Amino acid sequence: PAHERLVTAPIARGRWMGDGDAAEIVVNTRMLEEQPELAVGTSVDLAIGGRISRWAVVGSVESAIPQPTAFVTRAALERVAGDARATTVLIRASNRDPDARYALAGRVRDALEAAGFAVGSSELSQVNRRAIEDHLLMVGAFLLAMAQLTIVVGALALGATMSLAVQERTREIGVLRAIGATPGAIVTMVQVEELLIGVLSWLIAIPLSLPVSALLARAFGKIMLPVTPTLIPGRFAVAVWLAVVVIASLVACAWPALRATRIPTVSAIAYE
Repeated sequence: PAHERLVTAPIARGRWMGDGDAAEIVVNTRMLEEQPELAVGTSVDLAIGGRISRWAVVGSVESAIPQPTAFVTRAALERVAGDARATTVLIRASNRDPDARYALAGRVRDALEAAGFAVGSSELSQVNRRAIEDHLLMVGAFLLAMAQLTIVVGALALGATMSLAVQERTREIGVLRAIGATPGAIVTMVQVEELLIGVLSWLIAIPLSLPVSALLARAFGKIMLPVTPTLIPGRFAVAVWLAVVVIASLVACAWPALRATRIPTVSAIAYE
């Protein structure tokens, strides 16, 4: 049915099918990738049940279905093919409990078989969805693990850099302490410098993250599901990453900052 809510997809171009039995067809973006000639506004000849019929492509939709797919109304298909039968039945259950849904599927299967229909298979849509999501979550977990590893490596590199900086500036630190700088002031100076480095890296990473994320999404999309992904940046991702950078910087440079305060003033001034 044209206005059936069980099948919904965002319209990319054109419109959805209208009421009635007009020979209108809507294709998904996956089909357009393989057959770009099926653009909105064109016509296509289809062989259905041994009959050739002409259909107008009225729209294209963003679909999570990995296969090239076309949608028509039941009335239009019946008029062209002369057959109102269906091979797949989709049922919406009012009870959200999984056990109740399994029981309903069993009753429907038994009723169809009792009526003489051969039922090939039956499954819950949420189970099918969960299977797809598990594959995507596996990719997300891999990328998250790589990001965490990058944070650790970056923190270690920043800590090593600040350790070398403190060592090279031993004489300067000694002079500062000789003229009255407190250990807290020395620690603050080192921490502010490493925070500046961390914030600068954050400013550089933010504009680069969008194209890199898009490229990774397309690459993993081609491997896992042949569906064009839609990039939706997280609302608080920039703030979260800034917090991660600040915390990682403070933790990585805590030891170099404390080490700078433990150098005796005389030894620091005499350091060459």
